[in-house]
Amino acid sequence: MRIKIPYTLKFLFPVIGWGLLCSAFSYVLILTIASFDQGNSRQVFILTSPIYFFILSFISILRYGGIGFLSGNDIPLINKNVVNNGINPNIPVDEVKRTFSSLLFLCGSTFMNVVASGLLVMFLVILTAFISSASWLDILVITVGGAIATFFFSAFSTFFCQMMVFNIVKDCRRILIER
Repeated sequence: MRIKIPYTLKFLFPVIGWGLLCSAFSYVLILTIASFDQGNSRQVFILTSPIYFFILSFISILRYGGIGFLSGNDIPLINKNVVNNGINPNIPVDEVKRTFSSLLFLCGSTFMNVVASGLLVMFLVILTAFISSASWLDILVITVGGAIATFFFSAFSTFFCQMMVFNIVKDCRRILIER
């Protein structure tokens, strides 16, 4: 028996993978440039940064998996109506319209979610570094490294989301024109 993976998770996993690569790049960049001379700020940075990333990745898996109050109405509707990387042709026109608008909303909200999560991780790491008495230069390096990672992460996620949804949106338009 095959396990059916929700459609929104199929494009979330590569986005999370790209986020992991961007975070790793930023992590190494920060560790090589920042001095972390004061106190135990280096150990705190090494331990807490990956934890923040994995917590936010878990929350986004819950959201895009359609589990709980985080998903809203759009994610379950998309997961229900998209089968085999195409729209289910047997659904009524009203549901095709709602799926179409949900797919467009998903692409727009993915960019905002990625930027917000990148900024949240960056804020939490900066706050943790400040509490662990890192120097201002180290906090500046963390800010610049986090901004670079957030930029690359948001650019990829926007492009990838639009490429994954393009054929399905095209099918929705075709179905709406035919009916």
